[in-house]
Amino acid sequence: MITSTTTARRGRGSGAGAGRVGNGARSAAVKARGEREASRTKDGRDVDPIKLLDAMLQAGHSLILFPEGTRGVPGLMADFKRGVGHLASRHPGIPVIPVYLDGLYRNLPKGRTMIVPFGGTLVLGEALYFKDESINEITDATQRAIEKMARDIKNENKLPHSKR
Repeated sequence: MITSTTTARRGRGSGAGAGRVGNGARSAAVKARGEREASRTKDGRDVDPIKLLDAMLQAGHSLILFPEGTRGVPGLMADFKRGVGHLASRHPGIPVIPVYLDGLYRNLPKGRTMIVPFGGTLVLGEALYFKDESINEITDATQRAIEKMARDIKNENKLPHSKR
């Protein structure tokens, strides 16, 4: 999930998973690009991650959220965490752009530390705008949009039935 990024805002992005982030090579790459990561857990932090992300949006940053919170079972989408709902409800009218990533589980399977060079698919959906919907309504609408994108890409990749 990302908010739209204007030319003036490039390089001012931040990533956030619903689970703990901020270690290893990924953290080093993010820091090298001048970006910041946020964690859902409050261990060792004096700032609520939603408040931190809220402040980033108010400062004009774009955010990339991974709403499932972790890499799950390949091919199965987990229920979304409510972070996108919290943020979109606090910023009515901000575009929430659903992004579907397919096949990336092959690149870095859960439990592995080495990236394997396989391709994947990234699909950008139409921006979603919310006005006065509840946190749950926003979260559910966002998940439905991404689930539809997943179904569409799977249907596009099906082979036509042959007549014999």
